[in-house]
Amino acid sequence: MLVNNNRSVPVVPPSQEEASKPVVSDKKPETTGVEAKAQVQAQAQAQAQSQALEKAQQAQKAAVAQDAAKQAEEQKLKDAVEAINEKLNLKEASLEFRVDKESGKTVISVFDKKTDEKIKQIPSEEVLEMSKNLARNLNESLGQVDAQSAIRLISESV
Repeated sequence: MLVNNNRSVPVVPPSQEEASKPVVSDKKPETTGVEAKAQVQAQAQAQAQSQALEKAQQAQKAAVAQDAAKQAEEQKLKDAVEAINEKLNLKEASLEFRVDKESGKTVISVFDKKTDEKIKQIPSEEVLEMSKNLARNLNESLGQVDAQSAIRLISESV
């Protein structure tokens, strides 16, 4: 018996069942500084990977949208060319509209319907080739101008 303030308090020993139960504590086990630092680094790395994945997914979505827009634009151009050819109803000549892949410029060609020979092209192949060569030279010498921008700039001035 324990005596507390002159009172007797009976001491009850724990039963065998209670004594064999593991002691559960609400306290988290203490981590060392090295372990804590490793946990913080692992969390930071996981967050960085998650952000990188999200950025990659956004870039992929943007590329897909850009491709779709480009295809839609090309289809509109083809439709417009067909409509122009139908309205002109040329008897001895036909027109062909296309976009030069390297320069991005619209090229118009006039063909003889009977011989399928190209009569005229605007801008001419020579002008397109000169603008491409000039853009390449600018790109090599400056290193900052992208070829497409230079070709557009030169083509617009011609």
